[in-house]
Amino acid sequence: MTPNEFRNNRQLGLRGFFIVVLIEMKAFWNNKNILYSKVLTPIFYFLFLTVGIKQSMDNFEYQGQNVNYIQYTTIGIFGILIISQMSQAVYRTVIDKRWGLLPIKLFNGIRPKYYVIGMSTFPLISVFIQVLIVYSLSVAIQNSISFYSFIIIVFFSLICLIFWTSLGIIISLMVKNYQQRDILLSVLYLPISFTAPTFYSLDHAPIYILVLSHLNPLTYQLNAMRSVVFGNINFQMIGITLALSLLMYLFAVFLIKRAPLLSEEK
Repeated sequence: MTPNEFRNNRQLGLRGFFIVVLIEMKAFWNNKNILYSKVLTPIFYFLFLTVGIKQSMDNFEYQGQNVNYIQYTTIGIFGILIISQMSQAVYRTVIDKRWGLLPIKLFNGIRPKYYVIGMSTFPLISVFIQVLIVYSLSVAIQNSISFYSFIIIVFFSLICLIFWTSLGIIISLMVKNYQQRDILLSVLYLPISFTAPTFYSLDHAPIYILVLSHLNPLTYQLNAMRSVVFGNINFQMIGITLALSLLMYLFAVFLIKRAPLLSEEK
């Protein structure tokens, strides 16, 4: 039996998913320095980019209606925190590749579809802690979104997270050189963060921003979440977000199935 046949025939089923989840949870709690930064980052975002700017614009126009700026930018912070997990997915996948853990997991029957979802565990814990901090701060200053909306947003964030963690896994598998990978992540992060309506409205944005925002998956994710918060649910934005997450997930699974069994990390 060839290695590829062995990989395809030996399957752990759902148990493989829980194995990956357990490994990623242990990795999270063993990275104390990362944990500290995950706690401080949302606090800084909220204090400086939400509360600080609020003094100059309390309510402003979003899709033809006046909305509360803190509620608006709270969702923007959620979006930035979610996309920042892409680098975490890259980091965890590269470790698996570099030290031969990926082929070991595949040889032992962990199916690619469970591997991709399981590798979202580390980012998932990070995002949950961070959005909870941001929401708690907004409650403290009495400008929070409703608790019901927050619960929906948390679950919807998981779908958005699948998109970005899958993209991180794809980048890890397709770009073999760590320098090129770091450059790519650095180049992607700022345009993705700020061509989407994170802290501003697209209602009066320049044409080039409008064009770039329509090419940015984060735009659709933010619009979908804000449609829930402001009581005008946009099923088109939700549908686009679901479709993009599913496509990215399937592509990541496709690449994992064909991942080389020997490390090519440079």
